[in-house]
Amino acid sequence: MTSILGGPAGAQAPVAGGAFTIPVISNPALWPLIGGVQNVMVNRVLFNSLTSYDDPNQKVVGDLAEKWSVSEDGLTWTFSLYPNVTWHDGKPFTADDVVFTITKIWLNPKISFPQRSNFATLTGAEKVDERTVKLVTNVPTPALPVMLGYLAPILPAHVFSSWSNEDFTRPTAFTKSPVGTGPFKFGEFTPGSSVRLVRNDAYFRGKPLLDALVFKIMPDVEQQFAQLQSGQLDWMIIEPYQIDALKGNARIKVNDVKSNMYFYVGLNDAMPPFDDKRVRQALSYAVDRQAIIDGALAGRADIAASPITPVLADFHNDKVESYAIDLKKAGDLLDQAGWKVGAGGIRAKDGKPLKITLDVDAGNTTREQIALIVQDNWKKIGVDTTIKTGDFGAFVQRMRAKPSDLQAFICWWITAPDPDIISYYGTDKTLNIFAYSNPAVDKLLDEGRKTIDLAQRAKLYKDAQVLIAQDAPCVFLYYAREIESVSANLRGWSPTLGYRYALGQAEKIWKAK
Repeated sequence: MTSILGGPAGAQAPVAGGAFTIPVISNPALWPLIGGVQNVMVNRVLFNSLTSYDDPNQKVVGDLAEKWSVSEDGLTWTFSLYPNVTWHDGKPFTADDVVFTITKIWLNPKISFPQRSNFATLTGAEKVDERTVKLVTNVPTPALPVMLGYLAPILPAHVFSSWSNEDFTRPTAFTKSPVGTGPFKFGEFTPGSSVRLVRNDAYFRGKPLLDALVFKIMPDVEQQFAQLQSGQLDWMIIEPYQIDALKGNARIKVNDVKSNMYFYVGLNDAMPPFDDKRVRQALSYAVDRQAIIDGALAGRADIAASPITPVLADFHNDKVESYAIDLKKAGDLLDQAGWKVGAGGIRAKDGKPLKITLDVDAGNTTREQIALIVQDNWKKIGVDTTIKTGDFGAFVQRMRAKPSDLQAFICWWITAPDPDIISYYGTDKTLNIFAYSNPAVDKLLDEGRKTIDLAQRAKLYKDAQVLIAQDAPCVFLYYAREIESVSANLRGWSPTLGYRYALGQAEKIWKAK
């Protein structure tokens, strides 16, 4: 983590009270079995997982699990749970909740759970006693503790035990008053305005210092920034171009946070013309990534070539081809694919023009600027691109639908601190939003997730990155850094974890007077 503006907080005894106010870009769904950054941020505070991540370098630590061990054959994991944990409704948390969550929800294909592919090797969970659970896998799975901390919350069995599979598709009653074990519990939700979470006095790690966390629903980044500057927000992820405006503002600190995050132009590989690899490669060669980084990001990013970021240094392959801009090669590939330059410079095939609709969420100036750069880049090779903006929540729903109606879209992934990316690039896996499929990649990723030897595991993932880059399932844009702005009087906020995991430690946050 690099401090861009501001210095370290001074020493002061913690002070109780007050609210921590942060923005989300769309109405959050208070339903933990769903993705989307606005949902994850709120649910991270309401719910706990078996494990979590901590400094330094997002090391795996216990959350609801106090400790764990694995059998010599690598197939049986034993988790000891923390004592004296209660749900927000006062009921005790026990091993029954873990077993129920895993067997009845995670492993149930009739219930939507985006992270299911992360647990493809998990075959079951068994209660040993009230505070001990055994998890069984069909092959050694060294990444299991990591994945148990990645968007895998434990849910209350006493609330859901009578629910049918169909009930889980309509969880409206639960979302109006969600029950978790987290440091804050549900207060009120005014759609289009805010979600207020209030202190959980019975939290097992200790009573939180703040009275409340408030998530203000603000899709427009400029509106967020104005409220940050005026003191109405305590935190936000800012865009690079906004940094200079905060210089001299003693009330705000700015941190450049290392993140396992990359941005891309998603392509629906199952939809023409992206079902032809040559078209996908051509679009990759045509995008000027350096212009995007210099123009839209003020230089604060690195060109991306693969889906395993440099943060995972042991596994990142820095020799993968990055599709340096080459308009001639892009044009040649489109010619080979049968897309010939026609009237007005727009390519066509079988009488149909090469038209692409590029979706991007509204309200983020940087991503809208990236869309304009991509549109201009693709125009140079004869592609007619229409940019479409809309609500982020609706955009995510469309992106994750099976099948998706999106053609191309600008988005990003923040992945777990492990190279296991089979959920994103394995054939028919739950988070494979590109409809990408390559049996050779499937084999490498499957071997990688069950290989214990570090050197061999690294080789498997480096080989997979080469094949994925060659297939160009999406246009990899850049490896990003989180540039977060924080009120200077905020204490207990981890500036190195990344906001999603820092929110999991919300009980530590307080405000200096």
